[in-house]
Amino acid sequence: MSFFSNLFSSFRSSSPANSANPSESSALEAVETPVENPKLTMLLADYAQADDRRKPELLEKIAEEIAINAQLLLVIKPFKGNRFKAYRQDKVQMQKGGGTIIPMAVTPSGTAYLPVYTDWTELRKGKQYAQNKDVKTFVASFDEIVKIIGGEKEIIADGIVVNLYSDNLMISPKNVLSMKEHKEYLNTGHVSHVVQKETKVTLGTPADFPAEMAEAATKYARNNPNINAFWLKLMTSEEEQSFLMVVDFTGDREAVLNGLGNAASPYVPKGFYLDMIPYTDSFGQQAATGEPYYKR
Repeated sequence: MSFFSNLFSSFRSSSPANSANPSESSALEAVETPVENPKLTMLLADYAQADDRRKPELLEKIAEEIAINAQLLLVIKPFKGNRFKAYRQDKVQMQKGGGTIIPMAVTPSGTAYLPVYTDWTELRKGKQYAQNKDVKTFVASFDEIVKIIGGEKEIIADGIVVNLYSDNLMISPKNVLSMKEHKEYLNTGHVSHVVQKETKVTLGTPADFPAEMAEAATKYARNNPNINAFWLKLMTSEEEQSFLMVVDFTGDREAVLNGLGNAASPYVPKGFYLDMIPYTDSFGQQAATGEPYYKR
């Protein structure tokens, strides 16, 4: 089951959003680096010419290429001195001593997207950048872009727009999360995230219990003193089924969940994913009903 099916179909617009409402940071440094993403450029060109039958498959490939391989350009505008900035209508920010502005693309409804570009040719399609030899950029991987739009360093956006002045492909935060989780699954064989409150899911005991996966996780847990217990459930949402492992542990979250997930992932049944959440999360406590599968 794919994370990317019909991923962007409702986020593509016929005309570019207006470039405005910059967000700010003091952590980014300008670079002058040639950037090329030939595979992504080819996929975007194919998508533009594709019929409705081929578009879902191409969108999957575009999403995976962005998440796994792409290095994308962001425009940045360093400044010195003090700057008082009202970001949208609900965020007011004061920065002293200088920093970096990242221009956002804002739709008529007020939704702010972070513009990213596959190469300098795409960036230069913007009139304000066509003849501007001093434009400064930051080259970012997908993981770095996720941190930016997620609010780290006080940079906030509602999503990403790829090649604002041509392809204008908009990606919502929900779809960015799907891409992030798919990349995590490809790298580790499992996904670790917190299920949002508004997500409707049904939990139950798997009819076809994944015994090999459960025993592999148990073997790892017995050798890790930080793991106190875990519950194993079947989680069904409107879009997919996965196994949910609720873990009661102490110590570093990432180390514990990654270690346990790496041990169990080779035995995840075909067609399923393994989701993992801490017992301390509110959803984890609701999901951890009955006796745990493993208890120290």
